[in-house]
Amino acid sequence: MTPRFQYALQTQLVHFLRGETGEVWTLLGEGLLVSEHMSILLTDAEDRDYHVDIGLAIRLGKKRAIVWDCTSGIGLTDELCATDAFEGWRRTSWTTVREWFDPNDRRTYHSDDIPGWHAMCSDFIGRGQGDGAEYDALKSWLRAHGPLSAVANEIAAELSGDAVVHGIKFMAGNNGAGRLAEVRIDGDRSERATRALDNLGWVTPSQPGFIRCYALLSRPGSSPASKHQQPSGWRRLVDRIKE
Repeated sequence: MTPRFQYALQTQLVHFLRGETGEVWTLLGEGLLVSEHMSILLTDAEDRDYHVDIGLAIRLGKKRAIVWDCTSGIGLTDELCATDAFEGWRRTSWTTVREWFDPNDRRTYHSDDIPGWHAMCSDFIGRGQGDGAEYDALKSWLRAHGPLSAVANEIAAELSGDAVVHGIKFMAGNNGAGRLAEVRIDGDRSERATRALDNLGWVTPSQPGFIRCYALLSRPGSSPASKHQQPSGWRRLVDRIKE
């Protein structure tokens, strides 16, 4: 990612997370943001100008939950690309994390398709040129069929039993050369889950763009809102998020 893109994204994340969590966020170096109970690491494994991997780490007593996602931005300037990338993260993966903090604040749909895990799934949003009638039809198809349910077996085979949470990103659309399908588990592309998503019966849009959604898998009772999980100060953070 370009330096201006990274700086603009870091600035937006700091302002947003201060408002959401009520905690003081500090930039400790390139791509590292920290608060009392959380931290964010920005990296770019793909080495693309407007692409970023976002690792959100949450401290839960002696344990730590890490939610990985990747996002990219489109725009005429580095700053507009950063805003676009930030919105993709905020409207999908952050939405699921926020609901994990406060299960009573329902913003996602829930699923128990993977044994031992409870899933909170964001809405399907268009990215790039993912708008228009064809993409509306693709969103409707995905909502009706549920990609998490459809590829649950392939995802379950790759989950780690000792993790507090797992983050699953889905993408479906047209990459400009043809059909685009991708499933990432904790930031890494899953070939078997991607093939399963690709083999589903959705229609490839004729125009470039894609639909994105995110699912957060958590163990029952692992929500930070559970009193036995809260270190000192966490109740204040959860209460702040509930406002």
